[in-house]
Amino acid sequence: KMVHYNMLIIPVVGEEDYFLGVIPSSTLIDIIEEESAENVYRMAAMTPVKGTYFDASIMKLLYQRSMILGALLLAQSLSSAIIKANETLLITFAGGVLMQFLTMLTSTGGNASSQTSAVVIQGIASGEINGTNIKKFLRREFFLAFCMAFFLGCISFIRVYITSRHLLGSIAVSSSLVVIVMSSIMIGSCIPIILRRIDVDPAYSAGPVLATLMDILGLLIYCRVSQQIFTYF
Repeated sequence: KMVHYNMLIIPVVGEEDYFLGVIPSSTLIDIIEEESAENVYRMAAMTPVKGTYFDASIMKLLYQRSMILGALLLAQSLSSAIIKANETLLITFAGGVLMQFLTMLTSTGGNASSQTSAVVIQGIASGEINGTNIKKFLRREFFLAFCMAFFLGCISFIRVYITSRHLLGSIAVSSSLVVIVMSSIMIGSCIPIILRRIDVDPAYSAGPVLATLMDILGLLIYCRVSQQIFTYF
């Protein structure tokens, strides 16, 4: 509230409006520093460490960091299953163009969702994004998603065509990228808001968790969109 209303000091009153004291700017700074440190850990899908880094035991750090990475590693196995199930499509069609640009699409989707979630998390933390303007925010993000997807789709089409000289393959890659970017931005916008609604820190939606989700979803979109394009054309 103090950050939102640009206040450096705020009074504290009791139930019957008796003046109890004030919250000074020094306390505000301490809390902001603590919240920022906690958000960094949560954005890395970790539980915030109490005290400093060197105060935490090696075993505790090992457990926190390896468990989430192990879980994400197992989840990422779905990507391998998707690639195996669509191996013929990715390798055979368009002279292997689809496989060549596979990592470009998945990484772009992860980057777009992470970028968007960072904006949302910061907006929620500062109070700029709240219950009164969520719909307006989502409308703006949808428009931005459309514009960014179109822009990146054009760039990817030019890059793929110059590299491969395969028109249909270039259309498949760029069309898939458009859908992936739009999906990534909207998911990156919505997940922190949903977590906020269920009283979970929105910072958990950023970082490796969201990147892994978008890797899997991006592969599914890439294979389905490409399959439809090669089927009809």
